[in-house]
Amino acid sequence: MKDHQPLVCNSRVLALVLDIPFATPALLESLLLFSPRLSARSDLQAASERTLVFIDIACNANWIHREFETGEVGLLEEIRRTLKALQIFNVRMAIADTAPAAQALASAHIYWISQPGASAKDLERLPLSSIGQLEGVTAWQQPTRLSGMSDFFALLGFQTLGELNVFTAAAFHERWGEAGDFVFKRLKAIEALAPQPIPPYVATEPLLAFVQLDFPVSLASLLLHEIDGQLRALFLRLEGRRLIARRLKVVLRCEYSEHEHRFDIEPSQPSRDTSFFIALLERRLEHLPLENPIKDIEISIDPAPEKEQQGDFLQQHHEDDTRLGLLTSLLQQEGVRSGFAAVQDDVWPEKTWLLSDREHASQCQATLLAQTDFTIDGENSESGFAPLPRYGGSLRSAPRPALLLAQPKPLSITEKEQLHFLSNRPTERIEHEWWEGRAGPSKAREYSIARDSSGRHLWIFREPGQNTLFLHGAFD
Repeated sequence: MKDHQPLVCNSRVLALVLDIPFATPALLESLLLFSPRLSARSDLQAASERTLVFIDIACNANWIHREFETGEVGLLEEIRRTLKALQIFNVRMAIADTAPAAQALASAHIYWISQPGASAKDLERLPLSSIGQLEGVTAWQQPTRLSGMSDFFALLGFQTLGELNVFTAAAFHERWGEAGDFVFKRLKAIEALAPQPIPPYVATEPLLAFVQLDFPVSLASLLLHEIDGQLRALFLRLEGRRLIARRLKVVLRCEYSEHEHRFDIEPSQPSRDTSFFIALLERRLEHLPLENPIKDIEISIDPAPEKEQQGDFLQQHHEDDTRLGLLTSLLQQEGVRSGFAAVQDDVWPEKTWLLSDREHASQCQATLLAQTDFTIDGENSESGFAPLPRYGGSLRSAPRPALLLAQPKPLSITEKEQLHFLSNRPTERIEHEWWEGRAGPSKAREYSIARDSSGRHLWIFREPGQNTLFLHGAFD
């Protein structure tokens, strides 16, 4: 099989044969990631319970060869990983030009890819018993006719499907009627002879998971283990629907009373990173009193539309945003505000910045830069240049404390007596111009550096003509 041969056939169908009794919404919605057109039904011809899933991959042919280096081979490997995340391990898969051919090949082989236009030749190698698997999206209404046909040809000495090519369509119809027409057309593996269009799958089930525990659990680690699988299945459904999670709602019901623990996990920004939400959930469970053990768990997701973006060169940016969102959300759970420092146009140091999100901080920075009167330091080369503000350029070298109080604190007489000033004169004067009208009651501040009794250097100011000293920061 050649991995990189481009698709030249108008129809390509992937068939999955799963050893499960029925297809769950989690299974079908997770497979929407690979194609919007898919269908599932029970395999009535099998001795045990099996589910057949048919996926139209012709509509996504260009995407498949662009997304996976090995084309359809890479697609099958990715589907296998997706099914493994859903705890589905026994799977047979085949790609062919028609749904009946894909079903027959998947039933006979664990893994098979027919080259475009070669499905009929691949069917020729299959045993006569494979006639019953030439169904496709719609199950055959009279399966006993097919099994009888297989037994009849076996009595005549035929062993493979390829040996049936000696018969014409008229011969099949004369001996078997509608069943003969059915088999003849399926053996040719040409979609136009027996069209089986696969309709788009529309997801309607709510994004909800319910876990019934056999034994009540009182340990956060065990609860997280029970939740992990259901949460990953929910996020696979989200990915198939092209949605992201805005909020995770969790309900833990207790064993010995009607009490319930209800809480939401809402990160600073919507995400579909499962490990991201698991980390937030683990932190929340650690602070939850679980003396009364939990008997069942209910999880639901409030989704949000997915933001489309180019993957290649934005991948690192996406990973950085994920880490930042996790850190911000963990701080929010502890009641700590966090964000980006957005620069503001003000004179007083405590008002020159505010806590904001990344987008707003970037807008403030761009606005401030656009309003700054600057010169170019050195020649304008290909590597760029650094703007140097003409006004207040010396402020860049002025000492600034590592710890700045949001509001200056007035010092008592006892606290003033413990200070040792490094200079008799102020080291810096900050003053509002009279026409600005933004200074408030005071118009100027004279800053000095003083050392307290413990040896810590503090940033102190007083207003001209006033005796009150204010603590504004510390040089840690």
